[in-house]
Amino acid sequence: MKTTVESDSAYTPRSASSPGRFRWVVACAAIVGIVPYVALKVLWISGSRVGIDDPEFGRGGAMAVLNAGTAVMDVIAVLLALSFVTEWGRKIPAPVLLLPMWVATGLLGQILVILPVQLVVGTESSPEGKGASVLADWVPTVVYSGFAWQGFFLILGFALYAKDRWGTRVIARGPEHSGVGAGLAVIGCCAIAVSTLVSKGPGPLETVNAVASSVIALFTGAAVVVFAWNWGSHRLPLVRLAAAGFGWFGSGAMFAWGTYLTVMAVVPNDLRSSDGIDVASVMLTSLTAAVGAICGIVLLRTIARRPNAANVAN
Repeated sequence: MKTTVESDSAYTPRSASSPGRFRWVVACAAIVGIVPYVALKVLWISGSRVGIDDPEFGRGGAMAVLNAGTAVMDVIAVLLALSFVTEWGRKIPAPVLLLPMWVATGLLGQILVILPVQLVVGTESSPEGKGASVLADWVPTVVYSGFAWQGFFLILGFALYAKDRWGTRVIARGPEHSGVGAGLAVIGCCAIAVSTLVSKGPGPLETVNAVASSVIALFTGAAVVVFAWNWGSHRLPLVRLAAAGFGWFGSGAMFAWGTYLTVMAVVPNDLRSSDGIDVASVMLTSLTAAVGAICGIVLLRTIARRPNAANVAN
């Protein structure tokens, strides 16, 4: 089905240009950061116990599926990195490329934000509960430093690709978004921020994660206000650019981490710290994912509502 929406060709590629050496270096650097994690996952899937101190950990079917799923996600990250510098990457329909990159920006971007704070306050950077105590000390270091590395270069590569493919038209002023969706997104972000702080655990790691998640939710709500309600005049393009960037990151982080934590809490696996399900926690993480999705949809629809008409496939 095709719907006519107002757009200034936010989905229409500009004329092709060579990516240049720097963009190739960025893409290759992102792939280098992906290799250690994929190698660990391949070893574990094949039955190796390297980096695992507990002889019983990770032998169940759920962990095999989880390892395979996360390995596939990193393979997709490799394809994304290559798509940013190749001719076939410019031909990929925008929604096909933007959805996995939105999720990747949220997952890896939040690690980029939280990891330095955790290092400063001296907390362990592992969200996996029981899993951290059964893995060798070097595993979280390799995994999360790799996440930070690939996150930085993958997001940088995407930013350069987006600028080359779509230019700055995605932040041009246009008709305001209808207030219902944007209003729900803003209210949801504020509610998630408060609920996350109220329900945080007692430890320093939980405090760092809760504060960071709450700040991300609040800034995402602010980004929706600025971008969807057309704040920031033509004299303040940097305001709209910042709102678009943080809205992209924040909504992706809320959706991706909310979904991940919900799945990890509901599906039986060796990383759960207890056998029971914390219903309140699951409700919060699932609502976080839902609000993130609403924010992402509002921002996307706002970008699409541009002065010139264009046909965008739903």
